[in-house]
Amino acid sequence: MADEDLKEIKKVFKFMVKEDLVELDIQDQGGKLKLRRKEEKARSYAPTSVVPSHPTVSNQTPAEAHVPAGAVKVHAPLGGVFYRSPAPGAASFISEGEDIKKGQTICIIEAMKMMNEIQSETSGKVIKILVENGQRVESNQPLILVMP
Repeated sequence: MADEDLKEIKKVFKFMVKEDLVELDIQDQGGKLKLRRKEEKARSYAPTSVVPSHPTVSNQTPAEAHVPAGAVKVHAPLGGVFYRSPAPGAASFISEGEDIKKGQTICIIEAMKMMNEIQSETSGKVIKILVENGQRVESNQPLILVMP
């Protein structure tokens, strides 16, 4: 392995640590790289049940303000740019009101010029898509609401 390749891998690993990712798969014409960290050191991005917030808390977006009881938020596993479809003009991965299955691709997040397909951690009906196509999202930011 060349020193240049090792430097590139170290940059990717630093990104994983910064974004607190457990696993990252990278594939290009040159080959495939899979990095995995010990899970106990990284956050889990499984969906969490929505807990009603105190009425005086105002840090919710308007889209999140009216969350039905029992709804689940699916969060972004990393920061980047949110895309609803695989390419401009292509059909969206999901739509509001649609049923989705666990493991189904729900969006793409572009980070460091890499397109990362994001899969749903739960099955159910998509209640609301909380972010706009092309919007910058932060790690652990809610992306969609699902009613299991």
